[in-house]
Amino acid sequence: MYKTTSPDGARPAMPADFASRLEALTAGGRRGEAVEYFMTQGMGMPAEMIAQMRVTPAWPDLVALAHTLVYDTAVMGDNTLPAAQAAKIGVPVLVLAGQSHFAPDNAAVGAATAEFLLT
Repeated sequence: MYKTTSPDGARPAMPADFASRLEALTAGGRRGEAVEYFMTQGMGMPAEMIAQMRVTPAWPDLVALAHTLVYDTAVMGDNTLPAAQAAKIGVPVLVLAGQSHFAPDNAAVGAATAEFLLT
């Protein structure tokens, strides 16, 4: 597992209306706002980083793909790893936590995930 979802309670929960708000932004044609919302509220990226990203050549590509962010939300749910689901994993799992410039707790979440899977 790389950049894992977080075990129950290891990271602050996403807003309860995260998926519906993201869908409303994309459906309303507010794609740039949808990307910003996903990155800040879903990924924990600081707003300052979004401001820097907006002036890069990659930003238009991210905005063009904004409508696909609702698919990520549909697959990942609230971005937690429920204990009941983790208990069903019957094979060894390697948990990797890479360096992250916008999630300083990434290594801690990786360690918590590994510990969580062992219980």
